[in-house]
Amino acid sequence: MSMSILLTLYLLPSVLVVLWAERRARLRESAAAAVRTTREAGTPAVHRLPRQAAIPAPAPAPAPAMTTETLGRLVDGLNAYFSGGDGAGDEARLAIESDGSIRARYRGLQLHSRYAALHARSGVVSGRQAGVQVFTARGEAVSSWMPYARTLDKDQVVRLDRLIRTLHVLNATHTPWNGRTLPLWLPVHPLHLRSLPGAFGAAFADILQRCGRTPADIVLEFTDADRLPAERLTAAIEGFRSRGFGIACLLRGDDPDWLKRILALAPDALRLGPAHLEAATGSHHERRRLAARITQARQAGVKVWLSGASTSDRIDLAMALGADGWLDEAVSADLALPDTGTAGLPLAAR
Repeated sequence: MSMSILLTLYLLPSVLVVLWAERRARLRESAAAAVRTTREAGTPAVHRLPRQAAIPAPAPAPAPAMTTETLGRLVDGLNAYFSGGDGAGDEARLAIESDGSIRARYRGLQLHSRYAALHARSGVVSGRQAGVQVFTARGEAVSSWMPYARTLDKDQVVRLDRLIRTLHVLNATHTPWNGRTLPLWLPVHPLHLRSLPGAFGAAFADILQRCGRTPADIVLEFTDADRLPAERLTAAIEGFRSRGFGIACLLRGDDPDWLKRILALAPDALRLGPAHLEAATGSHHERRRLAARITQARQAGVKVWLSGASTSDRIDLAMALGADGWLDEAVSADLALPDTGTAGLPLAAR
């Protein structure tokens, strides 16, 4: 037998052992990769579910464009609804303008809608916040509180606040909304919460149905809620949430006791007024204090948006401080933006 054959037979067991070891290593690596892929693609991250629903509601079907005739009938029906049969229809009315937008008229004032975009950390638009602009008959801009200053009793306060929110929904629908799941943030005036006898959200849910919307499309933002007793706030939040509305609160100042009170109400989101970011821009001390407030809210499971991010430097600061997003109130946002990829996400993840 030749020397080469003998050498091959001598080395063969060692070669087989090496090949088998390499095969086992490849099998282990493939199995580990499969586990990693399964975890990354198939197992959702653990997070707190939104408080208003354990399972996110399905995205609404795209709404067909509303014709002028259909919109006219809707506005007429809503005007009859707001008149209440007590002759107040001439004092609080919705009207279609020549450009197709909707305006409200209340006791000699003209009420207009404007919208600001809520941006997520990634920069995509994750919602719209509606606000009211108020003008006199001569076109002079006045405070948004002016319509409430002209109300005489609780019933009129309730009617006015619903009228303003209905105005925003109609303009958002007319843009059109196109069935996107971007929530519309609507402020709820503290006088409305104080004046409402009960059944929070029932009437507005009916109005939304008339407009082809549902409470799942809406986040109600409680503004100046510190004017109300804790029992009233708790009852209002529970009532609105039971009908499917998202809940947000606005915190203007930095009173730590008021922040604790808001977080105890367990809203879905907290919006900090522009003074917070303004102070943090010029002071390291205030920057640390704002970061602590954001951390406190997020540890309570509440998403935080910062107002007043009007420059790229302030946006960067808001994100560095840990906010979930920002709002630039100086920018009027068009509702008809491209899809941002947030369809089907729960409110707390938008």
